[in-house]
Amino acid sequence: MRRSAEITALILFSLNFLFHVTILIGLTPSGIVWGSRIESESQFYLLESLSLLFNGLFIAVMLSRLSFWPSPLSPKFLRICLWFMAIFFLLNSLGNVLSKNSFEQLVFTPLTLILSVSLFLSLWAESKSKRQRLT
Repeated sequence: MRRSAEITALILFSLNFLFHVTILIGLTPSGIVWGSRIESESQFYLLESLSLLFNGLFIAVMLSRLSFWPSPLSPKFLRICLWFMAIFFLLNSLGNVLSKNSFEQLVFTPLTLILSVSLFLSLWAESKSKRQRLT
């Protein structure tokens, strides 16, 4: 279950990264993100750049957790990152519910909830596995 949850999260992070690239290059309208609250072009570029940076980091964490590449990061640090990510996307789901944009509410709320649940499932499965090894 842990691996499936982590692969689900990796796929969603990758799709989200690509989605934000399409927004940044103008293929997707920018009004469907950030709660339709972007006030200037500079704010748009800042927020989209931060989104790409963080999604890239989230992808790197998932690739490390899945052992798809050698990582210098400790398993404990990766687990802390996963906790942060799970809580962040749970809060992001609440933000999506409060969005002024119905598309963001209807599409991104379930996606961020699925992402958050996948991350919590990964942490739960890891914890369960460790408890079973101790008994």
